Amino acid sequence: MFEFLKASVYALIIYPGIACILSLVLTRLCIGLLPRAGFVDMPDARRVHRKPTPRGGGIAIIAAFFLTSVLYVERHASAQMGGFVAGFALPAFVIVVCGLLDARFSLASRTKLVIQILAGVLVWVVGARLKFILSVELPDYLALPLTVLWVVTIVNAFNLIDGMDGVAAGLGFLSAVCLGLWGGLQNSSAGLVAIAFILAGSCAGFLRYNFSPASIFMGDTGSMFLGLFFAYAGLTCFGKPATLTSLLIPVLAVGVPLFDVALAFWRRLVRKLLDPSSSGIMTADMFHLHHRILKQVSSQRKAAIRIYLLACLLAGMGFVVLLFEQTIPALGYMALLLILLLVVRRIAGVELYDAARLLKEGISRPRKLLLILLAVPAVDLLILFVADLAARRLLHIGFHEFWYDFVCIAAPIPLLFLISGSYRVLWLRAGYEEFRQAAELTLTGLIIGSCLFAFFCDKFDREQLPAYLVLFSLLAAFGIGFVRFVLVYLGMRMMWQLRQTGVPGVRNTRVLLYGGGLNATLYLNYVSGCATSENMSFIGIVDDDPALAGMRVFGLPVLGSSADLERILARYSIDKTVLTVRRTSPEREVHVLSIAERAGVSLCRFQAEELRIGDFRVE
Repeated sequence: MFEFLKASVYALIIYPGIACILSLVLTRLCIGLLPRAGFVDMPDARRVHRKPTPRGGGIAIIAAFFLTSVLYVERHASAQMGGFVAGFALPAFVIVVCGLLDARFSLASRTKLVIQILAGVLVWVVGARLKFILSVELPDYLALPLTVLWVVTIVNAFNLIDGMDGVAAGLGFLSAVCLGLWGGLQNSSAGLVAIAFILAGSCAGFLRYNFSPASIFMGDTGSMFLGLFFAYAGLTCFGKPATLTSLLIPVLAVGVPLFDVALAFWRRLVRKLLDPSSSGIMTADMFHLHHRILKQVSSQRKAAIRIYLLACLLAGMGFVVLLFEQTIPALGYMALLLILLLVVRRIAGVELYDAARLLKEGISRPRKLLLILLAVPAVDLLILFVADLAARRLLHIGFHEFWYDFVCIAAPIPLLFLISGSYRVLWLRAGYEEFRQAAELTLTGLIIGSCLFAFFCDKFDREQLPAYLVLFSLLAAFGIGFVRFVLVYLGMRMMWQLRQTGVPGVRNTRVLLYGGGLNATLYLNYVSGCATSENMSFIGIVDDDPALAGMRVFGLPVLGSSADLERILARYSIDKTVLTVRRTSPEREVHVLSIAERAGVSLCRFQAEELRIGDFRVE
């Protein structure tokens, strides 16, 4: 018992404290020495600081971490920690050199990406690999690119979040503490727990000078190092084989930067598709998470604290779910994490609006939807893969010869879709005939696949075969049908909701509908499904039907009758009124036109298209 407490004190207090003191001293030295070597971050339009500040201070975190870790290994002969540090050192060296070169010479983004990929390959070479997904062993030709993708993603997550005083260092501290606590709960060795807390201590020492107002920035040297550490820790899983579930350990810790990098990738990709002449995916912008929160609170200290609290919330949720030590709850956490972050509409509003613009342009010009068309086969394969895994899990069937079995039962469906031309269907415009064809092809593919599976997969348990084929077929058919329904329905729904809420940060045309009948439905569908030059925000409806007073029609409030029109136009700052009544007298049109002219409001009638009153003569 005494030895356990002694080891805990060393792992949790003594050596993290040594790392913190070393980091403090080294950071102070870096503040004085780095500017002399030309490592200075100058303010510009994209940066939030206002005076030249030393950068590259992450070298203090790195030096404190490795010096303290080596000291621990030497004093306590920790073989596991020694193996971790030895394997981590080579890819870390590559990342550190990349960061220093970037801090001094500002490397191109593509050059940094190549070096990050090299670091990912080195991680694979030293033995940290993603070999299992839901108990299914991956072949090397899949495991290698997935491992590299994992490393590059986590490295860039921390790199992109490092744009404001104290954010990256604070998140590094919190993430390391989470990782260490998780290692303790998993009964990992004291050395492996110590290495996480040593990193936390190194970040804490640097944070003393990096918190707002910052005296030094860590630069890409430190941010990419932190990302590499957590990526490597997830793959090694503290000495256990890396699985999809084990990767949730760093995911719960670095959930905030991961969310930021996901939004950044999506935002830049969509804008590139919308405008090929725009900046590339690797080009920096001012829409990162810390930039948006800073605009809300107008203080770097408050913004950093908000980000810390969000990280703690995500980590706490993750611990609650992962403590069950089951795959399904872990996957449930990932879904919960995604939902929690996406419901923060003010944070993701820019990305949602850009996605709606892409969808809108794709409807009018289908060539813009090449990405969506290419994504459908990939989604189908993913659905079939998940259906197979779920069927095996629910029926407690092993994963022997999984890939051979999967090809036999799943391959006919995408092949039939490809041969028949179903993958050329624009599902945002699909109708009954397309759904019927997809259902027939799915059913045919499932029958052919079941026959192939029953004939060729002779090592499969024959007693469980009927139940497996039925369950797999039901799950696969439901998934394929559901995805196509989502493409048809939710896409249009998203555009409509964005039309109601407007564009974040942009002045929109505020529209009032005059008439809440069926013609209003046609107009709303027309606007949602066509490309217009305006950004319209629908405010409400005016209708003389007393039964509609105070009600909501098509998601819009009925603000009053025609007698209230003048008041409504003034109160809600209406820019345009659209007549959506099917029939109205010339006298009524003249009356409404006079009210609109006095209020300075544009008046249009919907007749399959908008026409300004005055551009045509009422018969």
